[in-house]
Amino acid sequence: MITGHNLENVSITGRGKLDGQGKAWWAAYLQTVKIREKSGIVEREPDNPEGCNLKYPRPGVINLYNCKNVFISGITIIN
Repeated sequence: MITGHNLENVSITGRGKLDGQGKAWWAAYLQTVKIREKSGIVEREPDNPEGCNLKYPRPGVINLYNCKNVFISGITIIN
């Protein structure tokens, strides 16, 4: 939902709710894990093989990589 790489001075604030719709993702993820294991893929990369419900591995709600000075406040994250 929210992704950033090599960012500085990031704020995610408010009184809102981020709903990752986890139930649908978990069902697709578990099916995908089985196919990945049968294909011999054990790490996060590469992309998922054909036949998976997910083109890419299951994402997180907030993914901030190699970021500096990040502030998250007042939000609710569910599912």
